[in-house]
Amino acid sequence: NREQRLRKRKGLRGRKGMNKSYYAHSLDGRPVSEWQLLDEHLLNVAELARTFAEEFGAGEWAYLAGLWHDIKSEQLSKGG
Repeated sequence: NREQRLRKRKGLRGRKGMNKSYYAHSLDGRPVSEWQLLDEHLLNVAELARTFAEEFGAGEWAYLAGLWHDIKSEQLSKGG
């Protein structure tokens, strides 16, 4: 399933086949291994949003919103 494949990835594919990781949260003075990967963060937020919104029948919409909630942040960090 798509969610399981995303969870297994350790980063996003960059240009020319290079592996490049994007981070949602970094911690000053802490090793990179303790930072949260963007894809992990987005899936966590999506699942939490779905849990809250299922109560009023909007679980799938909330899940999608959770997946996309940082899209502008991603674009800005790349100069977009």
